[in-house]
Amino acid sequence: MVFHICRMGMRQGAHLKLSAAKLCGLTLAPKMAPCMQVSYRGMFVSTDNLITFFTGHKFMHKFDERSKIVVVDGNIGCGKSKFSQELAAKLGMKYMPEAHVHYLDELELGPGKKYDPKYIGNVSLERFYKDPFDKDGHSFRFQMMMYAMRFRQYADVLEHLLKTGQGLVMERSVYSDYIFMEAMFKMGYFRKACYDYYNEIKGISLYRLRPPHLVIYLDAPVDVLQKRIKERGKETEAEIPSEYLQHIEDGYKNRFLPQISETSEVLRYDWTDYGDIDLVVDEIQMLKFEHLPWNTEDDVTLDKLYRFVYNKYHVARCMDIPKYLPELTFGAQEFYDLTREFEEKYNKHYAPGYNLKEGEPKWKLFFK
Repeated sequence: MVFHICRMGMRQGAHLKLSAAKLCGLTLAPKMAPCMQVSYRGMFVSTDNLITFFTGHKFMHKFDERSKIVVVDGNIGCGKSKFSQELAAKLGMKYMPEAHVHYLDELELGPGKKYDPKYIGNVSLERFYKDPFDKDGHSFRFQMMMYAMRFRQYADVLEHLLKTGQGLVMERSVYSDYIFMEAMFKMGYFRKACYDYYNEIKGISLYRLRPPHLVIYLDAPVDVLQKRIKERGKETEAEIPSEYLQHIEDGYKNRFLPQISETSEVLRYDWTDYGDIDLVVDEIQMLKFEHLPWNTEDDVTLDKLYRFVYNKYHVARCMDIPKYLPELTFGAQEFYDLTREFEEKYNKHYAPGYNLKEGEPKWKLFFK
């Protein structure tokens, strides 16, 4: 049995041979992402030259007072997107929208573009809202995909910060992803075994990253959130249960905020009637960011972190636990067939740069 959630992440054209474990003569392979292929970018080195290979990269000189990761969190419909964009502009930081199931598709194909959803287990936010009790385990499969995408995005955020020194403002992060998993479990959308598996994945992966410097929580009551959700007119969101929103709010206030405050600065705002973003900027500038894990970092520890987040193969593999769950696994033959289909359909037989377009002469490969 095997569930390589890592294969979801790094499909940037490199060929990856299939693997599967066998139990009692039955070979199984991942259901979620049968044709996700790992990028070999940075698999063996993450240094720019021979000198830095031995001495390590230098990071501290790139940082200034705005070399921070700021995460804007809050319930569905609280106003995170507009707030995050405006805050990033005012702070001179890079804005990162919330990750979604096609985050990696867009990295490769461009904004708004995606591969056929069947290659990621036919998961979608729309399908989740339409039938969260879907008997094929879609809700759990969807949330596992969201964890993987948020984990990969946060690794990309760390890489950007370490490479450039530029701070970032992002909507939600992998650190609050479990709030949605717990809300789904309380609603009865999936089994206890699925909940336990999620926590296993979280336990072997999340500690490898670094928490954000600052978390900003935008608070609004459930009735206000439902009104805003209705006003923005997305048909798929129309039937979000108030109980689900309440579970998310309770999770944020009772678990996430107390926990994250041990490693990050936290600012909370009543966003029922929105608020003054300039006031938020002023309060951010008054923060001293003392007693954070980031304050104990140096070039040596940051180099280790950089080598991890740069190496997308390792980022993917750290979310890998071989275990059978009916919601996630199926036979290896179907996995194999879908992989071959994906390679043919999107011309992904070989590593990036080595997949010749139709009519291109093979002699071009000698100059790769």
